[in-house]
Amino acid sequence: DWLHVRGTGLLSANAGKTRLAGIESQIDWRVTEKLSLNVGAAYNYSKIVDYVCVTCAVSITGNSDVSGNALPRVPSLNGSFGAQYTADLAKPLMGGLFEQWYLRGDYVYQNRMYATEANLAWTPDTHVVNLRAGLSSDDARFELYMLNATNERTYTSIVRNVDVLR
Repeated sequence: DWLHVRGTGLLSANAGKTRLAGIESQIDWRVTEKLSLNVGAAYNYSKIVDYVCVTCAVSITGNSDVSGNALPRVPSLNGSFGAQYTADLAKPLMGGLFEQWYLRGDYVYQNRMYATEANLAWTPDTHVVNLRAGLSSDDARFELYMLNATNERTYTSIVRNVDVLR
């Protein structure tokens, strides 16, 4: 346990207990000289074992016991997949400045995240696709890209906001 005082009267301290565990993996595979794949995944387990949530009792649920709930703003699953195809240009462009062309696609997944320890509000799962195409060499790169090509509208983070003036 720790206690820290900053400024004039701001007090923060460890409170309660949680269980955390996780695993993640990343694989990069050059399938051929021209095709590269990458995949990544992470699993994060979080459980509040013992914590008194005063905010939950006062303004969210009326109950301060959030034992058994997941930690807020921590998705339990993340994943990504990417593929890139690169090839030599038939003839270098701009006096040899560009020697190769490439196409790349990436998919990113993130599952729900809770806003607070009460676990009542959360973000939906997120699915994002990013696309890129370009010209490159050891000295330069020109790239066109489209982030969020499927126009995913899911929030990627969540925080509870309180209007203290009410």
